[in-house]
Amino acid sequence: YTDFRLHPILFEQVLTAATQAGVERCVLVGTVYPFGFARTPLVREDDCVDRIVLNAFFRMGHGPGGFRVLWRALSGSEETLAHTHLMRMAGRFSRRIHGYAKANGIPVVHCPAGERKHELAEEYLAKTNNTQGLFLILVGRAQAPVWDMSANHHFEPKKPMPYVNHYSFHLLDPEWGHITIKISGHPPFPAQVILNGHEYVACQARKAGISFTKEGNCFTQISDAAGLAKIADTLSGP
Repeated sequence: YTDFRLHPILFEQVLTAATQAGVERCVLVGTVYPFGFARTPLVREDDCVDRIVLNAFFRMGHGPGGFRVLWRALSGSEETLAHTHLMRMAGRFSRRIHGYAKANGIPVVHCPAGERKHELAEEYLAKTNNTQGLFLILVGRAQAPVWDMSANHHFEPKKPMPYVNHYSFHLLDPEWGHITIKISGHPPFPAQVILNGHEYVACQARKAGISFTKEGNCFTQISDAAGLAKIADTLSGP
Protein backbone atom coordinates (compact mmCIF):
# COMPACT_ATOMS: atom_id res chain seq x y z
CA TYR A 1 0.00 0.00 0.00
CA THR A 2 1.36 3.43 -0.92
CA ASP A 3 -1.36 5.71 0.48
CA PHE A 4 0.41 6.25 3.83
CA ARG A 5 0.11 9.79 5.18
CA LEU A 6 3.21 9.43 7.33
CA HIS A 7 6.33 11.38 8.26
CA PRO A 8 8.60 10.93 5.18
CA ILE A 9 11.67 9.93 7.21
CA LEU A 10 9.74 7.22 9.06
CA PHE A 11 8.13 6.04 5.82
CA GLU A 12 11.57 5.65 4.25
CA GLN A 13 12.72 3.66 7.28
CA VAL A 14 9.70 1.35 6.96
CA LEU A 15 10.38 0.74 3.26
CA THR A 16 14.10 0.13 3.86
CA ALA A 17 13.45 -2.36 6.67
CA ALA A 18 10.82 -4.19 4.60
CA THR A 19 13.14 -4.45 1.61
CA GLN A 20 16.03 -5.76 3.71
CA ALA A 21 13.72 -8.37 5.23
CA GLY A 22 12.63 -9.52 1.77
CA VAL A 23 9.00 -8.51 2.36
CA GLU A 24 7.11 -8.14 -0.91
CA ARG A 25 3.93 -6.74 0.57
CA CYS A 26 3.43 -5.11 3.96
CA VAL A 27 0.24 -3.89 5.59
CA LEU A 28 0.73 -1.87 8.77
CA VAL A 29 -2.34 -1.47 10.92
CA GLY A 30 -2.90 0.87 13.84
CA THR A 31 -0.88 3.77 15.22
CA VAL A 32 2.89 4.16 15.02
CA TYR A 33 4.79 5.79 17.88
CA PRO A 34 8.21 6.51 16.33
CA PHE A 35 11.15 7.40 18.54
CA GLY A 36 11.84 11.11 18.41
CA PHE A 37 8.49 12.07 16.92
CA ALA A 38 5.09 12.91 18.32
CA ARG A 39 2.38 10.29 17.97
CA THR A 40 1.99 9.79 14.24
CA PRO A 41 -1.20 8.01 13.16
CA LEU A 42 -0.86 5.69 10.21
CA VAL A 43 -3.91 6.44 8.12
CA ARG A 44 -4.95 4.09 5.33
CA GLU A 45 -8.10 3.24 3.48
CA ASP A 46 -8.44 -0.03 5.39
CA ASP A 47 -7.32 1.27 8.79
CA CYS A 48 -8.26 -1.07 11.63
CA VAL A 49 -9.57 -0.41 15.12
CA ASP A 50 -6.69 -1.06 17.53
CA ARG A 51 -7.87 -1.47 21.13
CA ILE A 52 -11.42 -1.59 22.47
CA VAL A 53 -11.80 -1.16 26.23
CA LEU A 54 -15.17 -1.82 27.85
CA ASN A 55 -15.59 -0.60 31.42
CA ALA A 56 -17.68 -3.04 33.44
CA PHE A 57 -19.24 -2.55 36.83
CA PHE A 58 -22.08 -3.79 38.99
CA ARG A 59 -24.24 -0.68 39.32
CA MET A 60 -25.76 -1.63 42.68
CA GLY A 61 -22.34 -2.31 44.14
CA HIS A 62 -20.98 1.12 43.22
CA GLY A 63 -23.41 3.09 45.38
CA PRO A 64 -23.44 3.03 49.20
CA GLY A 65 -27.16 2.28 49.42
CA GLY A 66 -27.01 -0.39 46.74
CA PHE A 67 -24.00 -2.08 48.33
CA ARG A 68 -25.81 -2.21 51.68
CA VAL A 69 -28.74 -3.98 49.96
CA LEU A 70 -26.30 -6.37 48.31
CA TRP A 71 -24.56 -7.08 51.62
CA ARG A 72 -27.85 -7.86 53.35
CA ALA A 73 -28.67 -10.31 50.53
CA LEU A 74 -25.28 -12.00 50.93
CA SER A 75 -25.03 -12.13 54.73
CA GLY A 76 -28.56 -11.61 55.99
CA SER A 77 -27.89 -8.32 57.80
CA GLU A 78 -25.67 -5.25 57.88
CA GLU A 79 -24.11 -6.16 61.22
CA THR A 80 -21.03 -7.59 59.52
CA LEU A 81 -20.63 -4.69 57.07
CA ALA A 82 -17.30 -3.49 58.41
CA HIS A 83 -13.76 -2.95 57.20
CA THR A 84 -12.60 -6.34 58.49
CA HIS A 85 -15.27 -8.25 56.59
CA LEU A 86 -14.69 -6.26 53.41
CA MET A 87 -11.02 -7.23 53.58
CA ARG A 88 -12.03 -10.85 54.15
CA MET A 89 -14.17 -10.74 51.01
CA ALA A 90 -11.15 -9.54 49.03
CA GLY A 91 -9.04 -12.30 50.59
CA ARG A 92 -11.56 -15.00 49.66
CA PHE A 93 -11.70 -13.68 46.12
CA SER A 94 -7.91 -13.93 45.82
CA ARG A 95 -7.73 -17.43 47.33
CA ARG A 96 -10.42 -18.75 45.01
CA ILE A 97 -8.62 -17.38 41.97
CA HIS A 98 -5.37 -19.03 43.04
CA GLY A 99 -7.19 -22.24 43.92
CA TYR A 100 -8.90 -22.45 40.55
CA ALA A 101 -5.67 -21.68 38.72
CA LYS A 102 -3.76 -24.37 40.61
CA ALA A 103 -6.47 -26.98 40.03
CA ASN A 104 -6.52 -26.27 36.30
CA GLY A 105 -2.83 -25.71 35.62
CA ILE A 106 -3.21 -21.99 34.86
CA PRO A 107 -0.07 -19.95 35.64
CA VAL A 108 -0.50 -16.99 38.01
CA VAL A 109 2.23 -14.37 37.77
CA HIS A 110 2.57 -11.50 40.26
CA CYS A 111 4.02 -8.55 38.37
CA PRO A 112 6.17 -5.86 39.98
CA ALA A 113 5.61 -2.19 39.22
CA GLY A 114 6.77 -1.31 35.73
CA GLU A 115 6.40 -4.82 34.34
CA ARG A 116 5.33 -4.74 30.67
CA LYS A 117 2.41 -7.06 31.16
CA HIS A 118 1.34 -7.22 27.51
CA GLU A 119 4.81 -8.47 26.52
CA LEU A 120 4.76 -11.04 29.32
CA ALA A 121 1.32 -12.23 28.16
CA GLU A 122 2.61 -12.63 24.59
CA GLU A 123 5.46 -14.81 25.88
CA TYR A 124 3.01 -17.13 27.63
CA LEU A 125 0.69 -17.09 24.64
CA ALA A 126 3.49 -18.27 22.37
CA LYS A 127 4.08 -21.40 24.47
CA THR A 128 0.59 -22.27 25.71
CA ASN A 129 -1.11 -25.45 24.52
CA ASN A 130 -4.55 -23.94 25.04
CA THR A 131 -6.51 -23.13 21.91
CA GLN A 132 -9.50 -21.65 23.72
CA GLY A 133 -10.23 -20.28 27.18
CA LEU A 134 -8.05 -19.07 30.04
CA PHE A 135 -4.29 -19.51 29.68
CA LEU A 136 -2.76 -16.94 32.07
CA ILE A 137 -3.55 -14.74 35.09
CA LEU A 138 -1.41 -11.68 35.77
CA VAL A 139 -1.59 -9.88 39.11
CA GLY A 140 -0.54 -6.24 39.44
CA ARG A 141 -1.31 -3.28 41.67
CA ALA A 142 -3.25 -0.22 40.53
CA GLN A 143 -5.62 2.33 42.00
CA ALA A 144 -9.27 1.38 42.29
CA PRO A 145 -12.38 2.47 44.22
CA VAL A 146 -12.61 0.61 47.54
CA TRP A 147 -15.45 0.75 50.05
CA ASP A 148 -14.65 1.47 53.68
CA MET A 149 -16.63 1.85 56.88
CA SER A 150 -15.74 4.92 58.94
CA ALA A 151 -15.68 5.04 62.74
CA ASN A 152 -19.15 6.59 62.84
CA HIS A 153 -20.51 3.77 60.67
CA HIS A 154 -20.62 5.82 57.48
CA PHE A 155 -20.14 3.68 54.39
CA GLU A 156 -18.01 5.61 51.87
CA PRO A 157 -15.19 5.26 49.31
CA LYS A 158 -11.73 5.18 50.81
CA LYS A 159 -9.72 8.36 50.16
CA PRO A 160 -7.26 8.72 48.62
CA MET A 161 -8.05 5.91 46.22
CA PRO A 162 -5.75 3.04 47.29
CA TYR A 163 -3.58 0.72 45.25
CA VAL A 164 -4.95 -2.82 45.26
CA ASN A 165 -4.34 -6.06 43.40
CA HIS A 166 -5.89 -6.33 39.96
CA TYR A 167 -6.29 -9.69 38.25
CA SER A 168 -5.91 -9.82 34.47
CA PHE A 169 -7.41 -12.96 32.97
CA HIS A 170 -5.92 -13.66 29.54
CA LEU A 171 -8.10 -15.81 27.32
CA LEU A 172 -8.24 -17.12 23.79
CA ASP A 173 -11.60 -16.57 22.10
CA PRO A 174 -12.61 -18.06 18.72
CA GLU A 175 -14.06 -14.72 17.56
CA TRP A 176 -11.71 -12.17 19.14
CA GLY A 177 -8.47 -14.07 19.67
CA HIS A 178 -6.44 -12.88 22.67
CA ILE A 179 -8.67 -10.91 25.04
CA THR A 180 -8.13 -9.68 28.61
CA ILE A 181 -10.61 -9.32 31.46
CA LYS A 182 -9.13 -7.18 34.22
CA ILE A 183 -10.89 -6.97 37.58
CA SER A 184 -10.09 -5.24 40.87
CA GLY A 185 -9.62 -7.59 43.81
CA HIS A 186 -11.62 -5.45 46.28
CA PRO A 187 -15.30 -4.55 46.57
CA PRO A 188 -17.00 -3.20 44.50
CA PHE A 189 -14.85 -5.14 41.96
CA PRO A 190 -14.80 -2.79 38.92
CA ALA A 191 -13.57 -4.48 35.75
CA GLN A 192 -12.46 -3.90 32.17
CA VAL A 193 -12.83 -6.08 29.09
CA ILE A 194 -9.97 -5.36 26.68
CA LEU A 195 -10.27 -6.40 23.03
CA ASN A 196 -7.78 -6.06 20.16
CA GLY A 197 -9.14 -5.24 16.71
CA HIS A 198 -6.14 -6.81 14.99
CA GLU A 199 -6.77 -10.09 16.79
CA TYR A 200 -10.39 -9.99 15.62
CA VAL A 201 -9.31 -9.39 12.02
CA ALA A 202 -6.84 -12.29 12.24
CA CYS A 203 -9.52 -14.68 13.56
CA GLN A 204 -12.01 -13.71 10.88
CA ALA A 205 -9.36 -13.93 8.16
CA ARG A 206 -8.57 -17.51 9.14
CA LYS A 207 -12.27 -18.37 8.95
CA ALA A 208 -12.44 -16.77 5.49
CA GLY A 209 -9.49 -18.83 4.28
CA ILE A 210 -7.13 -15.86 3.98
CA SER A 211 -3.56 -16.84 4.77
CA PHE A 212 -1.25 -14.27 6.37
CA THR A 213 1.80 -13.69 8.50
CA LYS A 214 1.33 -11.40 11.49
CA GLU A 215 3.98 -9.83 13.69
CA GLY A 216 2.36 -8.03 16.60
CA ASN A 217 -0.18 -5.71 15.00
CA CYS A 218 1.46 -5.84 11.58
CA PHE A 219 0.26 -8.13 8.78
CA THR A 220 3.42 -8.70 6.74
CA GLN A 221 2.25 -11.35 4.24
CA ILE A 222 -1.34 -11.58 2.97
CA SER A 223 -2.86 -13.85 0.34
CA ASP A 224 -5.87 -11.56 -0.15
CA ALA A 225 -5.20 -7.97 0.93
CA ALA A 226 -8.57 -6.71 -0.34
CA GLY A 227 -10.38 -9.41 1.63
CA LEU A 228 -8.46 -8.52 4.78
CA ALA A 229 -9.34 -4.86 4.30
CA LYS A 230 -13.04 -5.70 4.09
CA ILE A 231 -12.81 -7.60 7.37
CA ALA A 232 -11.05 -4.67 9.04
CA ASP A 233 -13.79 -2.33 7.80
CA THR A 234 -16.43 -4.30 9.72
CA LEU A 235 -15.07 -2.91 12.99
CA SER A 236 -15.33 0.73 11.96
CA GLY A 237 -18.37 0.68 9.67
CA PRO A 238 -21.86 1.86 10.72
